[in-house]
Amino acid sequence: MMGVGKDAIESIRQDIPDGGRLEGDFLVYIKDGNKREPISVGTLDHAFRNTDPSDIEIEHKGSKVRNNLRKLSEPVRLASTVHGLDPEEAMEEIVNVLYKWGEQALINLDPEP
Repeated sequence: MMGVGKDAIESIRQDIPDGGRLEGDFLVYIKDGNKREPISVGTLDHAFRNTDPSDIEIEHKGSKVRNNLRKLSEPVRLASTVHGLDPEEAMEEIVNVLYKWGEQALINLDPEP
């Protein structure tokens, strides 16, 4: 463990129950002044090419990569009625988000493979 003394490591080790294990998160990001910049998925793929994909989970705002599957999410506001959400409004927002992700190159909207 980086920057932690031997006594702290031993204390943590004593807290682990029999059969248990210690897991942790390793946070990596690029800083440009006070702003965080994303690391490209291609760079991460190259860096971890010999690692089992199930061992890696990558998260950034609105996206998570686990087992080579990228999950995207985007919060939107929809009007609620007494019958629930308006399906037309929901579909319109879904399409808007898909176009937004396409413009950001998060997804490919080109019909050709």
